[in-house]
Amino acid sequence: MGKGPLADSDIFAPGHRGLTIGLVLVLVVVAFEGLAVTTIMPVTVRALHGLPLYAWSFSGFMLGSLVGTVAAGDYAAERGAAFSFTGALVILAAGLIICGVAGNMLLFIAGRVVEGLGTGAVRSLAWFAINRAYSAHDHVRMGAALSSAYIVPTLIGPTAAGVIAEVWGWRVVFFGLLPLVPIALWLIVRALNRFASTQAASTPMTRKAATAGVMAAGLAFALAGLQVSSIPLMVTLVVVGGATAYVAARRVLPASTLTFGRGLPAILAMRGILTYGYFGPLAFFPMALELVRGLSPTLAGIGVSAGSIGWTSGSWAAVALDRRFGITARAQVVRVGLTLMALGTAGTIGTLAHDFPVGIAIGCWGFAGLGMGMAYNTNSVLAIQAETEHNAATVSSSMQLTDSLGQVLGTGMGGVVLAIASWASWGTSVGIGIAFGLTIAICLAGILLAPRMVAPAVARDGAPIMLPAAKL
Repeated sequence: MGKGPLADSDIFAPGHRGLTIGLVLVLVVVAFEGLAVTTIMPVTVRALHGLPLYAWSFSGFMLGSLVGTVAAGDYAAERGAAFSFTGALVILAAGLIICGVAGNMLLFIAGRVVEGLGTGAVRSLAWFAINRAYSAHDHVRMGAALSSAYIVPTLIGPTAAGVIAEVWGWRVVFFGLLPLVPIALWLIVRALNRFASTQAASTPMTRKAATAGVMAAGLAFALAGLQVSSIPLMVTLVVVGGATAYVAARRVLPASTLTFGRGLPAILAMRGILTYGYFGPLAFFPMALELVRGLSPTLAGIGVSAGSIGWTSGSWAAVALDRRFGITARAQVVRVGLTLMALGTAGTIGTLAHDFPVGIAIGCWGFAGLGMGMAYNTNSVLAIQAETEHNAATVSSSMQLTDSLGQVLGTGMGGVVLAIASWASWGTSVGIGIAFGLTIAICLAGILLAPRMVAPAVARDGAPIMLPAAKL
């Protein structure tokens, strides 16, 4: 075989089969890990006596993922996809092992950060490998193949994790994924070694990776500051950490993203609102089901799956709506999705009341997932259509960064509220309820800001019209 994309175009042809299967397999690991850990986290923190640090198990993962996402593309451009994939999967495996053997919450959180680094790198490298190994004609097919990797973990992952945690213990959830990692690594690296490593200076990306690390550190300091009891220390950490994160974010994201500038900046910023609005409650919904209502991890897993099924259904609904109404209605579809998320989350708060039917609360979470699927899928279409040949990599990287930022802030602020509730002796239920309330407020803000995702223009007769999202 010559260097460069293989001549045949079928993603399951002999030349591509191993790489295709390997990429799908590794994303199955990533998807299952994410949903499974969400389900078993209440059991884990209870076993490790780490309830006050509950949110950091999610925030630490996302902070690591934020850095891994940016750094992986930079490293792959210099050392090649095969070498970089090896490193990413080794890091992911190390994170799983650290979490599995952790005897205290601090070590467990450290393992989650390492997991996040590996997961972020794997996701980024999957598309890097696709660009190197497949023809442009097959990129859409590979996108569909990678999306299919999430189907089975979405449907059975949370429930399976709950069963495993009940029968064999929560540590088995982490160790059980390890055998799949070397199999995926062998398939991927064996195929990628057919291609020449691209040696290229990437100073801008190197600076971007370093800046992403600074942003993650700033966010960590700010979130930690909000959870300390000393007022002087709190102010110092929040001001210094927040300012550092803000300055770094302005450097790695397109101009006006943080101020919701019309067009692409607003599209990117909206992704942060959407991931805050979904993953913030997702982190604490299993806690409400297990610690407040006393459900088993298996039943809590069913509750988590309701949101995932809703997301999948919402994604298909977004496709149907787009075909029916076209580009002019996309901002409205996002607003509808956000409305469903706010209403669904409001219904999910009922979990905290002991006389409220749990089944209705789980159904409401599915409703929130439906809204997320509609809004997120539509937002992704708007972002993709804002790409050009010269800025596609920048847009893709920025999409992943704002995704991660939203998740970090959603889980982090939830953790802050739980810490405050603990200090004030309000109880866990009140803390979770306030965290869900913040999420609803974020969704409502998104509804107001959604029209900014399309840029206004003036027609020849002076009447305002709406155009697709602005390009960089």
